[in-house]
Amino acid sequence: MSASAIVTGASGFLGSAMTSLLLDHGYHVVTIDRNSPPLLSGIYPIVGNLISLDLEACIPAHKYVACFHFAGSSSVPGSFVNPINDFMGSVPGTLNLIHFLSKHYPSCRLLVGSSAAVYGNPATLPIKESCPIIPISPYGIHKASVENLCAHYSRLLDFPISILRIFSAYGSGQRKQLLWDTSKKLYEASHSGLGSITMWGTGKETRDFIHATDIARVALSVAEYHSSQIFDILNVASGQQFQVFDIVNCLCRVWSKDIVPIFGGEARTGDPQQWCADISYLEQFGYIPSISFNEGLLEYASWSRNYLLNH
Repeated sequence: MSASAIVTGASGFLGSAMTSLLLDHGYHVVTIDRNSPPLLSGIYPIVGNLISLDLEACIPAHKYVACFHFAGSSSVPGSFVNPINDFMGSVPGTLNLIHFLSKHYPSCRLLVGSSAAVYGNPATLPIKESCPIIPISPYGIHKASVENLCAHYSRLLDFPISILRIFSAYGSGQRKQLLWDTSKKLYEASHSGLGSITMWGTGKETRDFIHATDIARVALSVAEYHSSQIFDILNVASGQQFQVFDIVNCLCRVWSKDIVPIFGGEARTGDPQQWCADISYLEQFGYIPSISFNEGLLEYASWSRNYLLNH
């Protein structure tokens, strides 16, 4: 009988990558999402919101290896507009999941998709897991709240939880954050005959990108690794920093050599200045990136261009 796992937020960007990898590895996957997923062999879909779902009634009995929790809020700007919605999208559903799993599947490790946003603007690079938690957005505050919730319940219930602090996730299909925002501006400029696009910040900001495929690989490795730690936190990143100016220029070249970026210098609220992760702990799980950023960026540029031109 194949191993079983649960994926929340399964129709989202990271959740869908996780589900695909699990299916490729022969897992039977129970998916939980507010939207109906594609009908695929090996999936048992549950449609609903984690806050209100009766998990005892709807999740079938299996011996689950792990639960990959990628449901939740996903927008830093949106968290400023409606912080209550952002909080409700992350914290209550996580508690419902912990309560259910710890009661019925106490050996099933819960892997929680958190964010480097909990660090805010770090004082030193590279960023270690031990660095202070000083978020600069409601989104980061609520991710930190989820982490704190998990740490205490893991200790209280002797229930295994791993926090994945994901840095700049990217990949084909992603329709948010820097790469998508730049692609949309390039699409509009090319159709309007404009010779430039205007970007936030100075261009000197840096990000640490990791492809969605590698994030899923990391999560599965952590789930299958027989750790003696009941609770742990690990940075999920490439360990390299890339300057925003170079990234945007690369996308510009793919769209049109005649379009150039102009950085207005105004920082967007909630955006950090410099990100580069220390991935020493991650490497203990045998992590080696399968997709280089140059390769992944060109893949994304091709996908976003085709998507925008055909939708």
